[in-house]
Amino acid sequence: MGWLVTPERSIRTDGPTEKPEGIAWDRLDEEKIDEIPILQRLRPES
Repeated sequence: MGWLVTPERSIRTDGPTEKPEGIAWDRLDEEKIDEIPILQRLRPES
């Protein structure tokens, strides 16, 4: 992962971790998606 971005700040990460291929939708519950507007917009239609 190159950057971790939150509403408050951006953090450059230089660790050996591989970049994710996208959002792990299966790891997010409905409550979390409802709390984060960008997730609501990016969520794939099912």
